[in-house]
Amino acid sequence: MTLKDESKLNNAIPRFERKIILLVEIQAATIEAVEQYLHVTGALVETVDSLAAAGERLAFFTPNIIMTNLQLFQESRLTLLTQVKVYERKFNRAQIPIVAIADYSNEEGEIALDTGFQAYIRPPIEAASLYAAISQFI
Repeated sequence: MTLKDESKLNNAIPRFERKIILLVEIQAATIEAVEQYLHVTGALVETVDSLAAAGERLAFFTPNIIMTNLQLFQESRLTLLTQVKVYERKFNRAQIPIVAIADYSNEEGEIALDTGFQAYIRPPIEAASLYAAISQFI
């Protein structure tokens, strides 16, 4: 690889220095991909395995973005959205964008958008789609 090629590669990776991503996920491959791709951008990824844990973490820090697998919503997709809105009002915080990970279809992603999520991506997670989704909000 030449210096020019290396420079192009580095320019293709966005810089999310010190941005905090709260990842709500249980799929090991998705966790690994998100952590790997975001590590090189300078982002910090906090991973939890349930909506309850995500709600608890909001009491301790404010993420720049929340990413969550829609399959974790056993009762309602509104659960996390409601928790985040309550948190935003209680602590007078700006809107926290929530990106859905839609496992099954683009239709599932569109439903997430209609429900109140700001964006969605589909597994397997690829760097370009992950960076594009996050770049909309940072």
